[in-house]
Amino acid sequence: MTSMIITSLCMFAVMQVITFAGLYYVFRPKNRKLLLSALVYILFLHTSYFFLFSPVSSSLFVRLTVEYFVLYPYFIYMLICMVMTPFFLFAGMLVVLFRFLVWIGSRTGEHKQTDESLSIDAGRRIFMKVMTSSVVLPLAGCSVYGAYVERDKVEVREEELFYKDLPEDLDGFIITQISDIHAGPFMDGFRLKGFVDKMNTLESDIIVITGDIINWGSIFIRESIGVLSGLKAKKGIFAVLGNHDFYGDLKDLCNQLEKSGVSVLRNRHEKIYNDDRSAFFYLAGIDDPRGSWYLNDDFPFIKDTLKSVPKHGFKVLLSHRPNVFDLAAKQGVHLTLAGHTHGGQIILPSVSGHGLSLASIAYMYDYGLYQKENSFLYVNKGLGVVGPPVRVNCPREITRIVLRTGTS
Repeated sequence: MTSMIITSLCMFAVMQVITFAGLYYVFRPKNRKLLLSALVYILFLHTSYFFLFSPVSSSLFVRLTVEYFVLYPYFIYMLICMVMTPFFLFAGMLVVLFRFLVWIGSRTGEHKQTDESLSIDAGRRIFMKVMTSSVVLPLAGCSVYGAYVERDKVEVREEELFYKDLPEDLDGFIITQISDIHAGPFMDGFRLKGFVDKMNTLESDIIVITGDIINWGSIFIRESIGVLSGLKAKKGIFAVLGNHDFYGDLKDLCNQLEKSGVSVLRNRHEKIYNDDRSAFFYLAGIDDPRGSWYLNDDFPFIKDTLKSVPKHGFKVLLSHRPNVFDLAAKQGVHLTLAGHTHGGQIILPSVSGHGLSLASIAYMYDYGLYQKENSFLYVNKGLGVVGPPVRVNCPREITRIVLRTGTS
């Protein structure tokens, strides 16, 4: 965990150098006081490191002040650096190529420093200023909007899923799903309690949490689990582990969850009965494999977890990563619930109806509902955030799934 944090900080330091060098080269600011003020403000934003790994204060006012005036601006700045770094690297390669061609031309006598060439150079600088501004300004604007306006929006999404082989006595069974809480500096107990209160109004038969309960470390475990203990569902609360849950004290996390009434399904399954116990289905959960972001079928636990489940039994699988869906469908799983992607946290409109998310770069199943024959997958957009605390057209999500017998 420590090595990963150090590596991330070093990478971000390099991004900052590239971004600053690129901006300076393009705009050539002559006001040294303005440049110095910008550097001092950037240094001030780096005080956010003091607040990322432990609760800021028990005072809500202090927490919100630190979030709005230190943490949010810092992560917006981080996002700008992350986007501008490849932009300036590419632009730098083009500038080097252009100068190399000019040098070749001067050596062969085909190019001379004329008024026309000077005009081309000036035009190139104006073009770079326009291009850089057209990237930085919309990016900064969207980031500010996503952090200060839309970040706290939450959507309760309801899905009715129809199955021919669902026992009739389970018709109308309600599963409420949340995912990717990421308890930490951007999801403290106060903010999490609001979501818990909302979920408790949904009359759930069971509530499931599909991983990433914490963000990193163990400092926020007790505060977040204390709030999660207030969840209410008729047949219980269940959770599986996500990759971030392995970045802290895993044993303590699981113990605290179990004590609070949350059953942690670590590569095992349970029978979930209806009210009069006349029908049941199998609820299985698997640990996150903690491997590559691009895992497809490398889920070693799923077959062992389901091997004792009857072939014709109705099966619901909880998995942090959605990539398991193809394998789960082959194993006869009727419903797979997953998270992990956050819906990319930024979704662009699309004519297809399914928006273009950043998560779609790495994942075939980025958010929402998918179907393969008699098997469904639902990918929850998550409650928390990771990286920049920004959401644009991608609200936090609570999913209420109603199981139905028959056809739609």
